[in-house]
Amino acid sequence: MSEFKPLITTSRVKGLRPRDLARAASSIKIVGRDPTTWKRLLAALPAAIVKELRPRFWEREEEVVLSALEPVKPGRGHLVSTHVRGYYPTAPSLTYERDDTWTGSPPMLEVWLDGLDTAGIYIVELRVDCRGGALHLAASSADHADYPAGSFGESIDVVLVHPQPAAPWLTGPVMALLRLEPSAGVESWVFHYARIWRAS
Repeated sequence: MSEFKPLITTSRVKGLRPRDLARAASSIKIVGRDPTTWKRLLAALPAAIVKELRPRFWEREEEVVLSALEPVKPGRGHLVSTHVRGYYPTAPSLTYERDDTWTGSPPMLEVWLDGLDTAGIYIVELRVDCRGGALHLAASSADHADYPAGSFGESIDVVLVHPQPAAPWLTGPVMALLRLEPSAGVESWVFHYARIWRAS
């Protein structure tokens, strides 16, 4: 049996919006998986505990936006970044510029997602602008890819299909990580927001 690989695509594909991608992804039948859904986990617990734990799990079609205005949503996700040149919470954006004095790692942005369901499909829209070079996207629950400046329009769309825990013995909500960093030749780049939507 072949392993299903999560999909990364860009919004440059004509006519496809994140919700269209979700519909396409939800129509894929995945064989040989035994997802641990939050409903099944909570079914065996007393009502008082369920009431306390339920908010830790994403509801279907729930949407969350992470940006400079609101970089942390408890139980849903948060942003982590280094070498930020400009932080603008009122017109939400983080800006990064090339600086030849950097030592060590280049500027990067991490989008941490929390409370994910292993039976879920999540659409992540990363709204970014880039001048020169390419942005490299690394993901814990999807393929890695490089996006040359100007090739992705205004956003990079990522589909996370059935995110899995870091270790097979872990149960409950799952975390996922998306990491953006510049490749050679990037003069500057701007991160506006990450919009996460649970499709199924």
